[in-house]
Amino acid sequence: MTRKTKAVDQLSEYFATIGEVPTRNEYMLRNDGPLSFPAIRRSCGSWVRMIAICDRTYPDRMAIARGSEAKAAPPAPEMPPKPVDVPKKTEAQVTTASEALQKLKEANE
Repeated sequence: MTRKTKAVDQLSEYFATIGEVPTRNEYMLRNDGPLSFPAIRRSCGSWVRMIAICDRTYPDRMAIARGSEAKAAPPAPEMPPKPVDVPKKTEAQVTTASEALQKLKEANE
């Protein structure tokens, strides 16, 4: 287990236990966290990045920590495909490759 993985595991478990995801300042004021803030910053880079990694790695724990905020958004309604109006070619517009080549030869002569 890498340092970052271990930190994310401990922090997501801690957030689920206390039932909230504290801000950086709130976490630093608490004395019961599993890691010091400098250790979090060293392993994850920043507080926001650590929260994003926790969300991605342990979505179930973070849903418990966020409580009612974690409700899934309703799926977007599916829109029926719009019909595409393709103009139909008239017989005068329809040419084959050989007819087009013949017209080019006549235009060049």
